[in-house]
Amino acid sequence: VNCSDALPNVMTPNGDGINDFFVVDEAIAFPNNQLIIQNRWGNVVFNETGYRNDFAGLGLNDGVYFYTFYPDSYSKDKSVKQGYLTIIR
Repeated sequence: VNCSDALPNVMTPNGDGINDFFVVDEAIAFPNNQLIIQNRWGNVVFNETGYRNDFAGLGLNDGVYFYTFYPDSYSKDKSVKQGYLTIIR
């Protein structure tokens, strides 16, 4: 099992410096990446191409959100990562 491919599923953006941001280790290595985060109704609440590990859930309520991370936004068939993210303050 390659644990380096695992993405976090909990964020606690409370300013203590621990789990304050959604960190995708591969984001910096793939400058054309794309991160899309949706709420439980499927509405896009965050969409960024060239994501740089700066999503802190600002303006969002605590709860469960769903992410899709494309390492290459131009070729969306490569190593797509999908999952859920729980925000707890």
